[in-house]
Amino acid sequence: VIERPLIALGLDGHYRLDALEARSGGLRGRRVVVQGLEPDPPARHWAEIRRQIQDADLDRELQTQVLRVFGALADAEAAVHGCEADAVHFHEVGAIDALVDVVGVCAAVRHLQPAIVSCTPPPMGHGSVPTAHGVLPVPAPAVLELARRHAVPLKHSEGFPPGELTTPTGLALMATLAERFAPPSTFVPLAVGVGLGHRDLDRPNLLRISRLQVDEEMPSGLRWQPLVVQEAWIDDASPEDLAWLLTRLRE
Repeated sequence: VIERPLIALGLDGHYRLDALEARSGGLRGRRVVVQGLEPDPPARHWAEIRRQIQDADLDRELQTQVLRVFGALADAEAAVHGCEADAVHFHEVGAIDALVDVVGVCAAVRHLQPAIVSCTPPPMGHGSVPTAHGVLPVPAPAVLELARRHAVPLKHSEGFPPGELTTPTGLALMATLAERFAPPSTFVPLAVGVGLGHRDLDRPNLLRISRLQVDEEMPSGLRWQPLVVQEAWIDDASPEDLAWLLTRLRE
C-alpha cells in the first residue's frame, strides 16, 4: 500500500523504509526510519515536486491529497519568506524522507478508509530549532502560518523540554487530513497503533492513532469551528423594507 505509490513516483531505489519494534519511556511501539539512498540529494522547488506528483501514475484521490499537503506547505513557506509558491525552495521538506512521509501517510490513511479523521490539538513546542535558513524560533514560522491558514488549534507546551514538537510537514498532514480537532464525546477503541519519535524527551515520545467506534459520526468533509450569531428585534419595518434588508444581508 505504501511502497506502490512511491515506486510510481520514481523513488524506487532512492530510499529504504524500516519499521522497527522499539521503546520510548518504557512504552513499546514502532519507530519508522526513512533512509535516503541518494548520494547528493537535491533541494527541490515546489513546481518540480508538483510536476513529479502530477506525472506519476497514482490513484486520482491519492494524488489530489498529496498535492493538497505539499500545496499547503508551499503556500505557508511562501507567505513566511515573501515569495511565490512555485519558487519555494524546499530544504528539509524537499528531502527524500519528506516525500516518503507525505505519500506514505496519505496512502495509508486512504487504505484505512476512515469515515472521519479527528486529531487532538498538536503541541506548539518552544525554544529554537536549526534549519537550512539558520536558527528559527519554535513554533517554526511555517507551523504558525499553517495553523492560521487552516484554523488548526495549537496546544501550549508548558512543562515540555525545549524543542520542536510539531513540524510543518506533520501539521500540513493534520490540516489536510483531519475534519476536526476534538475527540468524539464517547467512543470505543477498536485498534491502537503507536509510532515512536527519534528524540529523547523527559517522557515517552510517541504518536498514537486509534480506530474508534462512535455512536454518531459527523458527515465527512465537515469541521467544527466557532460561529458568531447576531440577532435583532425589528418591530416597525414594512415587509418591503425587510425584503430589501434581507437581500443586502445575504449579499
